[in-house]
Amino acid sequence: MKQWEKNYKCIFEFVPRKPKHEESNDIKIIMKMADDGDPDSKSQLGFKCLFGIDINKSFAKAYDLCNQLADEGYPYSQFVMAVLYHKGKVVHKNLEEAIKWYRLSAEQGLDLAQFNLGIVYYHGEGVPENKAEAVKWFQKAAEQDLPIAQYNLGQAYDLGQGVALNKTEALKWFHKAAELGEAAASFYLGNAYFFGQGVAINQAEGLKWFHIASEKDVGPAQIILGHLYNFGQGVTQNQA
Repeated sequence: MKQWEKNYKCIFEFVPRKPKHEESNDIKIIMKMADDGDPDSKSQLGFKCLFGIDINKSFAKAYDLCNQLADEGYPYSQFVMAVLYHKGKVVHKNLEEAIKWYRLSAEQGLDLAQFNLGIVYYHGEGVPENKAEAVKWFQKAAEQDLPIAQYNLGQAYDLGQGVALNKTEALKWFHKAAELGEAAASFYLGNAYFFGQGVAINQAEGLKWFHIASEKDVGPAQIILGHLYNFGQGVTQNQA
């Protein structure tokens, strides 16, 4: 199942953006500073190794870099350890341990940890399922402009899960996510505007978002655009 086909998306399904407050974009400088023992650089490098950002993916190296630093309170290292325990990489899968590290990192304000903590509450992984608690953590991450969290928050409002159903609020968060490049949110906006789902019909706006989603390889958007052009619905007919 593709990423955009899922209602609630998990952090493991994409490569997140680089750590905030990264002092240097030069991986060689970060590696040199990490080798010199700088804890922030070691945390950054461990995060990069976890997801393969600017460097080959290595769960073992991520563990070696972040294990001690997590105990020392570095939020990116805590997040790395949480993911390793959640996925069962290098260490045995342990949801209780994963949640512990997600929470410690999330409480320090790391958006990725806040998001994944929302995911475990949404699905009831290692904790009792609690949609309202999930939405609380999605909201915290969404307010830090994490697009995948904004998308999930939009879904929560759209479906009335963990929060009162509110199509206006859903549309707001889908807009924020789409403007930051979240493909699934673009597809939602295309449907909303073109077919008048929760908003007044605006076919031009709908087509704009369908095209954006289509360019990001969202299959349903490509199929809908094909039908629209084939039958000339809202566009000049083009059966080529």
